[in-house]
Amino acid sequence: VFSSSSPGLTVTFDSQGGSQAEPQHVQYDGLAEEPDLVVRPGYVLVGWSTAPDGAPLWDFSTDTVTGTLTLYAIWAPEDGG
Repeated sequence: VFSSSSPGLTVTFDSQGGSQAEPQHVQYDGLAEEPDLVVRPGYVLVGWSTAPDGAPLWDFSTDTVTGTLTLYAIWAPEDGG
């Protein structure tokens, strides 16, 4: 549980059917780290987004956290179809 007296903001990851990713605590205006090893059989991870439909994708190198945030895994079928 993350209390308001703790430093930073909570970033949670909804893998949308994939393996679990641990929540992160990030300082205001800081960068979240892309979770490692999130997998979903038959799919390839395209990226993460603040919207479940995937538009736009979160850029872990430039997008900063300014509030409590949920990022959703965006998947594409392995066969490309």
